[in-house]
Amino acid sequence: MDQYHAPQSLDSIVLERYEQQYLTMSDNASLRVLHHRPKNPKATLYFLPGWLTLPMSWERVLPRLADDNYHVEYFESREKSTADLPKGAEITKQRMIQDVGESIRLLNLDEYIAIASSLGSTTIIHAMAQQKLSPEPMHTIIEGVWDFKVMSPLLHLINSATYPLIKTFVKRGMHRKYTDAADPEQSAKYSLGLDLAIADRIKKSAQAWNGDEIWNEIPKINAHYIVIGARKDKLHPTETMHRIAYELPNATYIEFETNKEAHDIHLVELVNRIFENR
Repeated sequence: MDQYHAPQSLDSIVLERYEQQYLTMSDNASLRVLHHRPKNPKATLYFLPGWLTLPMSWERVLPRLADDNYHVEYFESREKSTADLPKGAEITKQRMIQDVGESIRLLNLDEYIAIASSLGSTTIIHAMAQQKLSPEPMHTIIEGVWDFKVMSPLLHLINSATYPLIKTFVKRGMHRKYTDAADPEQSAKYSLGLDLAIADRIKKSAQAWNGDEIWNEIPKINAHYIVIGARKDKLHPTETMHRIAYELPNATYIEFETNKEAHDIHLVELVNRIFENR
């Protein structure tokens, strides 16, 4: 199996409070879940992080949710280095959408809130439009939908030998184009995710999602959404998030200043307000 685990020290703040479990998908791929399952939890939260995202990106959120007595399931998609993939396992858009539905069934979730970010947000929009989630979440919080467009010639060149050089080129481009001086941590997180990625997986997943469109899917969704934009997040434009909130039949739009705020205590406070107002 082609697998590389990030050094545990990177995720140590999260792993102090969370346990690891592997879920076996219908194609025998084993995908990691980090979970916190207290007795008598306040509520259940299902996390779907973004492309190549490391748990340390949520180090200000996940421990605090544990402190606040939430039952949390943090599901990592199959392009990540933590996945155990059998030989020939697919990394396609539809397979990753299917994984979300299967994970919810395997975790035996009932009443829950879904929280998704970046490619996770895109994936959960497709999954709900295709009615893959059973049951559907009571509320869905999405932030930072990524308009996934990558230069196709560059993707074809990626392999284990060329990836170090291509990675350097991509990191420079992302830093120059997508990060803001007000949020330097955003660039650092993306760089580390690329450093720990597996070349074949990044190639296949990028090819699978390249040019993806969500706009025909959104009218099929009737569930309640909370859509979060971040004004200075250049990778996930607020214009896209405004449009999603406008076109969803039942959505509330909230705007933060930076991507960092969307991965910080502000998100925990938002979750707490949802349950206080129920």
